[in-house]
Amino acid sequence: MVMHQASTIDMQVTLGKGAKPARLVAITTKPEIAEKNLREVTENAHKRRHTLTAAQKERCRWHLVATNVPAEKMDTQAVADLYTCRWNIEIIFRAWKQGMSLSSALDRKSNEHHLQALVLVAMIYQVLALGIVELLRAKFERNKGQVSLEKTFSDFEEFIIESSILARVEHYDPSWLDVRMDPHNDSQPLILTWLTLLS
Repeated sequence: MVMHQASTIDMQVTLGKGAKPARLVAITTKPEIAEKNLREVTENAHKRRHTLTAAQKERCRWHLVATNVPAEKMDTQAVADLYTCRWNIEIIFRAWKQGMSLSSALDRKSNEHHLQALVLVAMIYQVLALGIVELLRAKFERNKGQVSLEKTFSDFEEFIIESSILARVEHYDPSWLDVRMDPHNDSQPLILTWLTLLS
């Protein structure tokens, strides 16, 4: 079954060497996102001295999602909405791991109680940092651009490490340049969905 509209494709495919059946949902991106994607892949191809094919250029226009959920249970728009929420969670975990340096903290011999303590501390830190991101969004709402989740987590981590007492957290006041999302990422920030879910 193939459902092809002006901006979506929903079809059955097979993936991998085992040719496992799956459902491919393709949704066109916004023009500005497509332009950004094309610019980035063109720059990478130029660095490797490769020439982009027409198919590679066309790929920049699409979001692709592979799933085993049948169309009868979830239509194309529902798949897109779910993918957006899932990507928000990925962004949260990436910022969490980077900001807390969890990879190095967990990559050592330990015991169950130590690991539980690390996870609990990281969760407390995450709640604080997400609250700060929301406050910074309100503070910098007139600035051009968006607050970066990863940069805020990283900057907040440095502030915590340099602070002698936890009470100093209330004095955390980063500059716009320290937490601004990179200009090429100034599309609608994915963090908005997560912060909405938390509020």
